[in-house]
Parts: sequence; C-alpha cells; structure tokens
Amino acid sequence: TETISLPCPTKTSSIGKQLHRILQAPHFYTKYSNPNYYYLIQNKIKELIEPQNTDILFIYGIEAYQYLADLEVPLVVDLIDAMSMYFSRLAKEEKRFLRKLALWSEAKAFFRFEQKTADNADLVTLVSDIDANIIRGKRETDKIKTIPIGVANDWFKENKKRTHQHKILFSGTMNYPPNEDSALFLALDIFPLVKNKIPDAELLI
Repeated sequence: TETISLPCPTKTSSIGKQLHRILQAPHFYTKYSNPNYYYLIQNKIKELIEPQNTDILFIYGIEAYQYLADLEVPLVVDLIDAMSMYFSRLAKEEKRFLRKLALWSEAKAFFRFEQKTADNADLVTLVSDIDANIIRGKRETDKIKTIPIGVANDWFKENKKRTHQHKILFSGTMNYPPNEDSALFLALDIFPLVKNKIPDAELLI
C-alpha cells in the first residue's frame, strides 16, 4: 500500500473568487476559484490511476469527487451526508439576513453538485435514508444506497468493572460541520438538562 500526499490549495486570486461567486459553486469547488490548482490535482490523480488497470474507484466525500468526475472508471462515491440539507437547516434557523442569504446560496450550490454526482457516479452511498432520499429526489434508481454507520459490538463490549456510570462520550471529527453542530447542541442544550437530573454527570467531547 502506498500513500501519496497531494499539495494544499494555493492562494485564490480576486478574479477567481468573483468567478466562483458568479457561477454559484459550492465553497469547496476549486475549478473556478483556483483553476491552476484544480487542474494540477486532477492531472496528478490521472497520472496515478491507470484506468485500464482499475476495476473500481472509491471516492470518500464530495470534495474529492470534483477531481475525479470525468475518469473513465466505475466510480463509487460515499457522500456520507446530504450537505445541502445541512445548510438548508442552518439557513432556516439563521436570523441575520445576509448570513441567511449566504447559507441558502450554499445549500443550493451543494444541492446542484450533489445531483450532478448522483447522475454521473455509478454508485452513491450515504449514512441515512433521510439523506439518501434528498439525493435521490424523484429518480427511480437503485444506485443511491444507504449504508448506516456500524458499531462493532464484539469490540465495544460493556465494561462491568467501571466505577463511574455517569459519563457521556461524544466522538467525531470536529472539523466536520454536522459533528460540530451536534456537539454544540449536545453541550449547550441537552447536557444541562442531564445535569439537572444527574449532578455528577460528565460530558467528554
């Protein structure tokens, strides 16, 4: 197994930023905001992948798919969540007008790119039926699947020797917006209710 690191994005030009806004692309999309970087990464990946020797390509996340969309290889894309739904929820809750407008714009941009991904990929997976139905829309297709997040019950067994019974552990990548949102909701809205009932309760994030 070989691990290859690709360069991080370079600084975006003012023209690139304006073009990105005009074309209403999602925030992660670099083709308009940073075309030199976009084609650098796309060409680098094409050099690494030999289509004639590749049976299938698994892509983790919609951000990576932008560089691989036109490869002539069967593509399986794990979108994980429907991020368009996430930004739509944020927009509905936002009170500040300009911020609300920006969130709605991002939700629509994500939705367009998610739909493009669903049309072009050979298989798309998400972690819940709710997210899958957002992506599926009115399509009658069997190439959009739900694969729930699994738990290895044989590994995570109950520890009967533990002495502290009132700890809550929230585990997740905190630079992922839905996880950050969930952790804040748990800490600020839910955990105080728990503390009222169980004063010695602890929350670990």
